[in-house]
Amino acid sequence: RAAGEGRSLVDWLAAAATANSPDLSAAASLAGSIHVVPEFLGNRSPLADPDARGLIAGLGTDRSIDSLVGLYVAGLCGLGYGVRQIVAAMASSGLGVDTIVISGGA
Repeated sequence: RAAGEGRSLVDWLAAAATANSPDLSAAASLAGSIHVVPEFLGNRSPLADPDARGLIAGLGTDRSIDSLVGLYVAGLCGLGYGVRQIVAAMASSGLGVDTIVISGGA
């Protein structure tokens, strides 16, 4: 569907998630019971644990578009929780955060 509309898959999934939600906060509910801990290559911050492992919990055999959108949203939520954990660790050390820049990745 994404290719048919001339869009990247990520762009298409983001549009599908927001189209099905009255606001961005409500979009989180699209994840349903799927949970993603995106530390597949270890944790660099704030735990600095190279042995940390990621997981995807709550997957079923549903192969629908709604299920794919839910997995995408769950992944975004997992990334957001990680950012919140980093910002909280910095705040507890007395460092304020007013700008976040994203770079790199696997």
